[in-house]
Amino acid sequence: MRQTLLRLTLALLLSPAATLAAPGLAAVDALLQEANPPPGVVFEVVTGDARALEALLPRAAAEAARLRARFPDLPIAVLTHGSEQFALLTQARDEAAPTHTAVRSLVAADVPVQVCGNHADLRGHAADDFPDYVEVASSATTELAAYRARGFVVIPLRPARD
Repeated sequence: MRQTLLRLTLALLLSPAATLAAPGLAAVDALLQEANPPPGVVFEVVTGDARALEALLPRAAAEAARLRARFPDLPIAVLTHGSEQFALLTQARDEAAPTHTAVRSLVAADVPVQVCGNHADLRGHAADDFPDYVEVASSATTELAAYRARGFVVIPLRPARD
């Protein structure tokens, strides 16, 4: 596992694709070169852009598909805990229809999508303000720590920058 993390880090630092626009691509490429899968992968999204998930969830789905083609039983999740998570509120379903469709597709592919309940609470939203297909973690920080403790590789997904 230590060798996997070293290769992943080197790939992120040395690859031309390792920019803010595509850190996930380089990380997934590095994982796909490994003989054995990691215990799991979490795509982490945290931005100040309320519309970020519209572009990032399809990227997460494409990267998850690449990983699952190589490692069919690999546990994969998406954890979003910035302003973008509020596009997943039930009340935003019509306005953010493509984002909700992308979440339902990920969930159907056994890739749960989680939001931060603590962040939601700070903004006056409860867990039941999100649709059933969105999982509400009590704290994204705690959830990420639990994933890391289980050996999951955390891959940040960020919007492309011009």
